[in-house]
Amino acid sequence: MRTGLRIRTFIYALLYCAAAMGGMIYYADHKIIMIDNVAQDQVTGGMQDSENTGMGRQLRFKQGEESDDYLWIPLDAGVKAEDVTMENHYMDREIWIYIRGMSENYYDKEAVFGNISQVESGTYDYVRDTVLLKFRLLDVYECRSFIEDNYLHIEFVPPREMFDKIVVIDAGCGGTDEGISADGVTEKEFTLDIVKRLKLLLEQTDIKAYYTRTDDADVSAEGRVYLANAVCADMFISIRLNESGDASVYGTETFYNKDYFIPGFGSVELADMVERNVVTEISGRGNGLFPAKEGDMILQEARVPAAVLCAGYATNEREAGLLQEEAYRERIAKGLYLAILEAYEQYGF
Repeated sequence: MRTGLRIRTFIYALLYCAAAMGGMIYYADHKIIMIDNVAQDQVTGGMQDSENTGMGRQLRFKQGEESDDYLWIPLDAGVKAEDVTMENHYMDREIWIYIRGMSENYYDKEAVFGNISQVESGTYDYVRDTVLLKFRLLDVYECRSFIEDNYLHIEFVPPREMFDKIVVIDAGCGGTDEGISADGVTEKEFTLDIVKRLKLLLEQTDIKAYYTRTDDADVSAEGRVYLANAVCADMFISIRLNESGDASVYGTETFYNKDYFIPGFGSVELADMVERNVVTEISGRGNGLFPAKEGDMILQEARVPAAVLCAGYATNEREAGLLQEEAYRERIAKGLYLAILEAYEQYGF
């Protein structure tokens, strides 16, 4: 019996080794190399200065099989996974792909093919020794990609297929829109600083966060709310400041859309969590919840739970002074972070 057991064990071991070796030979023969996921943070400007890339030349496209899930991008022989860098410019609905080691005129003749159903247009340009491909997409997508037999394969995937928890965070104002400016406080700078602090906290979780801006960029109201709706976010939180002709007025206020009702967890519930948690963290004065102001497109057009936190009055001398303290802005970010965690814990979606 022992001899038979040893023989069976030996045979199983041989079969396992053969299967493993077959897999290795297959992958080596087909040269399948997985590429790390696209840099998922909103990227502005890209790895190279966009002013130096020119307008770009139009890529040639060929429609592939309807059953094909991937966009096929031909590559020069010798291009490796480490030569490819991808950036998700999701606010512009663009994917930028940098490929080192490509012949300068390669895409003058070679066409991109496969599944192009999510692609609106594509251009290519050369920056030093690197080709830059830009794909304008019809919506906001994430990417899965790999290299096989000198082709870069890209699948454009709706965010909901990749992430269970999604939030959209909006730093109010930006670019030419400075927002409220009073007592040493400029709204666009302070909202962005709070968002960056919140970003560091969210990066420690399994929550996928999209940001309408991560630098001093112009972002339209349409673009902000479009992102929240496009990714089917669990919640959208915008950070702003407040002002008043009466310098004695101070405190936080949170706004919500009273006209768009979502059963269970909606804008009112989110606004309440934001207001409570932020006020508790800063040990400040909470002025409560308010319906969206007339013309507040972001709240009125959002089709996900949405809230706007006005984190203080820049026109109040004492509150303006607090907003200029890093520790105070850190506590505001912590309050927002705790509100997001509470929402997921309480409603379990």
